[in-house]
Amino acid sequence: MMTIDVSARPNKTLFGRTAFPRFLAASLIAGSLIAGSAWAEPPMPMSGDGAQMPSMAHREFSPERMEHMRAARKRHVEVELHEMANRLQITAPQEPAWQQFSAARLAMMPKPMHRPKGDMNAAEIAQFRAERMKEMADHMAALSAATANLRRALDDNQRKVLDDMAHRFKHRHGQMQGAKSHPTSDSGCMRP
Repeated sequence: MMTIDVSARPNKTLFGRTAFPRFLAASLIAGSLIAGSAWAEPPMPMSGDGAQMPSMAHREFSPERMEHMRAARKRHVEVELHEMANRLQITAPQEPAWQQFSAARLAMMPKPMHRPKGDMNAAEIAQFRAERMKEMADHMAALSAATANLRRALDDNQRKVLDDMAHRFKHRHGQMQGAKSHPTSDSGCMRP
């Protein structure tokens, strides 16, 4: 059996004190929080559609609310496209390429989401999801072609602005679009 000589190890300190008391205090606090939550009241049983989607049970996603959210998102994208056109300074000869790009971008707007039917088997659900992903990939391919066409129609300075907007977008991907994370119009706003 191997023995370890603890006196040979250096005394680990944190801010001039040994780290063990802080670790012990943090462990006790965490343990009491966990133990306290174990004695909390059990959650109310869910019924209706929310029972199938526990993460969304607290919200009402009525068709009217979803339509309102889609309309607000569409207005937001239209404002971004307007700001983008202003930054790019689109000229009359470039207008057809810009219109193609704008239409492709607006086509990316989410459609009403349909869920797999409850009686579908695993293969049917996989097929359902594959069709949804193909539809999204087709929209991305159309946007990619429209972006390439727009880029060809732009002059060198405009291409630089477009490329800069695209690079700025990649850093925002996945962020919540609150007031603090949304760039101002002079920092670019492209959402390909």
